[in-house]
Amino acid sequence: TDPDVFLFGKISSFLLFYLLFFLMITGISILSFTWLYNRMTKDEDLTLLELSLSVRQGILLGMLLTIFAFLQQMRLFFWWDAILLFGAILLVELHFLTR
Repeated sequence: TDPDVFLFGKISSFLLFYLLFFLMITGISILSFTWLYNRMTKDEDLTLLELSLSVRQGILLGMLLTIFAFLQQMRLFFWWDAILLFGAILLVELHFLTR
């Protein structure tokens, strides 16, 4: 088979791969951030604010790494792209923190 030909099966497999990659990174990040916030505070109770921060930061990190992986696969990933994407994700997070 020719890898340059994008059939429906290949497109759906790439979409499924990136969806599962996003969900995996997001889930691991949410668990890691929740554990980190729980370790930073001496309280045993995790507040809703800390949990919402963990979920939002996990989703943003999942988006960032999924876009990085997609750009790398398309051979469009350069260091300035990484800096711009990281800056955009940072601005989104700062917007939510100052709201």
